[in-house]
Amino acid sequence: MKKYARENLPRITTLLLAALMLAAAGSAPALAQTPSPSELPEKQAEKSAKRTSLYRVNFVFREMEDGKRINERNFSMLIEEDGNNSSFRIGDRVPLRVDDKNLQYADVGFNLDCRLTEKGSLVEIDTTIEFSNVASPEVPNNVPLTPTLRQTKYRVRTLVQAGKPTLILSADRVENKHRLEIEVMAVKVV
Repeated sequence: MKKYARENLPRITTLLLAALMLAAAGSAPALAQTPSPSELPEKQAEKSAKRTSLYRVNFVFREMEDGKRINERNFSMLIEEDGNNSSFRIGDRVPLRVDDKNLQYADVGFNLDCRLTEKGSLVEIDTTIEFSNVASPEVPNNVPLTPTLRQTKYRVRTLVQAGKPTLILSADRVENKHRLEIEVMAVKVV
């Protein structure tokens, strides 16, 4: 018997491996049909309850002088109502001389950060708006220029009705006699 087993060991091993593979293949469909804990109905309901809404948020920036509109800019963003910030940046990097050999760079331009949260039938909009530019200094000739940076920053947190344009800010500009008005409208997309 020992001689028979030794001679046929490779064939017995192959048959055992084949039987194990068939057994595993036969039970695979049964394993695939068993839902994982994340696929249970309770978990699927939690997933769908945690889905966030998507809003298109339109910002209108109006610059007024003596009650007349002299400039208007429109910006639109798609923002998820998930409590995370969405950002919009437009600007330049301006070199600033630190000493005779070194330069540092500053970002100047327009920054907009916005976060949405649904509060019942209203939408809470938390917005930070920043304008920065290089002020044009009056300097005599042959004087090395070190630019002055001007910055205006607004933070507005307010409740608005979805689909309705709402004036969220009206402020005098510091650098001139203009008035800035900011209107926002959040429209639910999904």
